[in-house]
Order: sequence, then structure tokens, then C-alpha cells
Amino acid sequence: MQTARRSTLIATSSPVAAAAPRWLLGLLLAIACPAFAKDVAVVPQASINAAISAATTLPGDRILVPAGTYTGGLIVNKSVTVEAVGDVIVRPEALGKGPAISIRCSDCAVVGFTFEDFGSAVFPDKNTGRDRVMLKNLVFRRGTAGLWISGDKWLVDGVEIDGLRLARDAEDYGNVFGAGHTIRRCYFHGLRIPLDLGPGPDFKHNDAFQFWNNNGETLRDLLIEECIFTDFVQGIFLANETGVASSMANITIRNNVFWGTNFIEKGNLIGMPSHGVFVGKAPIAGVTITNNLFHKVANCVSLYAMTSAAVEGNIIAKGGTAYAVGDGTEPRAFVRGAKGNLLWKNGWNGYPEQGPDQYLDPALANVESLLGPDGLPWTADDGWRPTAPEAENFGPQLSAK
Repeated sequence: MQTARRSTLIATSSPVAAAAPRWLLGLLLAIACPAFAKDVAVVPQASINAAISAATTLPGDRILVPAGTYTGGLIVNKSVTVEAVGDVIVRPEALGKGPAISIRCSDCAVVGFTFEDFGSAVFPDKNTGRDRVMLKNLVFRRGTAGLWISGDKWLVDGVEIDGLRLARDAEDYGNVFGAGHTIRRCYFHGLRIPLDLGPGPDFKHNDAFQFWNNNGETLRDLLIEECIFTDFVQGIFLANETGVASSMANITIRNNVFWGTNFIEKGNLIGMPSHGVFVGKAPIAGVTITNNLFHKVANCVSLYAMTSAAVEGNIIAKGGTAYAVGDGTEPRAFVRGAKGNLLWKNGWNGYPEQGPDQYLDPALANVESLLGPDGLPWTADDGWRPTAPEAENFGPQLSAK
């Protein structure tokens, strides 16, 4: 059953809008109609946050934002969908300040925007509810911190973070807590290390995604799939810091690309990533790492603290160690299934390849270019794409897209 919907449009050419003071335009966006969910069109260049404040709390309300450039981060504090119609760019009031999106709601969504030069991408207020949040088809450029996900059942779909480089203390692309989240078809790239920050005590530890327990909010039932990660120090870093075995559980990482970069002499790009997927501190139950590509990563899959995981169908190429294990865990204990993994030219950091796997060249297409000539993710010319017939059952496959 679909929600009944009425549309409301307050245009700049309307007599009411023309006569109103500019600061009032954002408040003239909703017509009270409690029986229907509404589409509320924001007056071009008016306040998006004022439109959110004027919306009813009826589930299904949409705040439609027309093309243009807007100032100030979004504060989403009602169960509404805030959706860009056309190209919408949002910038902060002061360079590098504030979150692009402040989530203070459950059952809400933000769709289709481009955010530039904010201090962070997304931050939730855990005191006012933040479950069942959708972030879809968003771009965040030139921030210092990425997504902070806290609560349950978020969907992060088609999100791009391009560059964490406004300041010396850039953070991770994402930190995630809670249960039931899905992170799908995202692209995280563009981390820069400032020229005055070299290897040493102050070298930043920037991860693609970092997960740990946050004031008792531990991670469970997480799916990360069809994402591309590059320009990171560590990829997926799962740290069970509770001291309680299996308090974090059921983590699936599948069909992703972890593309390591080479260090550039002047220090404006990070060097070889230290881990693709790291699991440790205390055991985590139900970890599945399948059909990913790890390329030029120092330690592709690292399992510690006696964690046993299903690690199979991955392509692990030109990295340091295919599997790094510790605290008594044996490599063959966590590689399960008939397929195993496809390994190719790893072990340059002195550790031999381990495990009962196949040594084949995946024949990556355009191997020097992650996204291929067209510069777009998940297209047929992508450099990460395996083209050898022997690689058909290994790594992410474009045919499934």
C-alpha cells in the first residue's frame, strides 16, 4: 500500500512568495493536510532547513530541492526525505566547518546532493533517534572526516567521498556502530597527506572504514558490498574492544575492490596500505570475506585474536602478505570452501603466500588505472576488472552489476 501524496510548490514568481520577506520564504513551503504525505518544493535559494522545519511529521513527506547552490549544512530532524532535483551543491558557511548532514531523526533520508568543503560528511545525534536512515547518491568533496553512522539499519547506497584533505588531521572515510547496516556501491578515494606530514610519530592512521565499540554500541549484522576503496592507510578495520568474545558479530564483506596506491615522493598521496581487511582485538563471530579484489595491499586479509572467518573467492594480487594471522590462528583454519582464493605475485614484504589456493594471473584490465579511461566506477573498462577466463569465479564481477 502506497502512501497518498499531495504536491505543494511555492515558486519565487508566486504573489505570496514575492511579497514575503526573504527570511520567511523557507517557511512558506507546506500546506497543512494531515491525511496525505506531501512533496514540498523548496523556493530556489531559500533555506532547506526551514523547509524541513515546516514539514509535517507524516511518514513519506519529501522536501524537494531545485538545482542551485545552497549554504549551510542540512539538519534533518524529522521523518522526511530531503531530495535534490537536478544538480544541487551545498557549501558550509565557513570553510571546513560543521557536518554536511546532521542526522537527528529516524526513518529519514537524504538523496542526490553534492556537498563541498565541510568539516565532516555525516554525523548523527544519538540522543534524538537515528535508526533506519538512508543516504543515497550523495557526493562529499574536500572534507576532513567522513561518515559517522550510529544506530540501526542504515542504508548507505551510491555515496562518494572524494578527498579528505582540508586539514592536517583528516580522519577516516567512515566510522560505523550499531546493527543491521548496509553499505553498498560506494566509492571512497582522494585522501591526501599534507606535504609537511611524513612517516613518523605524527603519520596519520586514515582508514577506509573503522569499526569498534562506541560507548557500548557494538557492531552486528553489517553488509559491505560492491564498494571501491582506494587512497587509504587501512581498509576495513574491525576492532572488538569490548573484551567479550563475539560481542561484534555477523560481518559480510563481499564484491568490493581494495586498490592500493604507491607512495609519491613529495608526500601528497599515501603509501602502500597496511591492511585490506583487519579483524582483531577480541574474536568476532560470523566474518565472511568473499569475492573481493585486493591489489597492492601490504597485508590483504589480517585475522587476529583467534577469529575464524570464511575467506574465499578473493583475488589477492601484487601485495605483501595474502593472509596475516596471529594469536595461534592458522591460515588453513580460516580459508574454507573448494574455491579458495586466487593469489598472484604476493609476498614482496618477506612473508610467503599461505593457504591451499590457486596461483593464477587474473589479467586485470588497464591495471595502471583504477577506473579505466572513462574515469567512472563500475564500468566495463575499469582497471581492476579481471579478464582471464580462470578468474571468472573470483573477485567482483561486472556481469553481476
